[in-house]
Amino acid sequence: MKFKKVGILLILSLVFLLSTNAAYATTYYYLSSPQELEAYGYGADWSSKLTAVVASSGIANVTGVKSRAQVYKNGIKVVDTSKSDDTSPYSVSLSGSESSSSYSNSWSYKDSS
Repeated sequence: MKFKKVGILLILSLVFLLSTNAAYATTYYYLSSPQELEAYGYGADWSSKLTAVVASSGIANVTGVKSRAQVYKNGIKVVDTSKSDDTSPYSVSLSGSESSSSYSNSWSYKDSS
């Protein structure tokens, strides 16, 4: 009978220990990056915001974020810029405007994190 009580006590102690350890597990993040390119006749406006958001699964141990934006006019890169943030809550915003002397252009946008 004494052995049974010790076994139950050990199991309960183990369950308690594991449950308290889970409360201090590594924080996970995912990257949220809404991006926008608004093209018009003589130019384009572009913007992007990259944020590390706490989630139940994703990228672990985030110490910063860095975003790079590239804007192309008629297939030629006209903007290549980047920005980083290494202080919590890890958020980067990029935006700008491009203009052209000709009216008909094909604009595209690439954001890499």
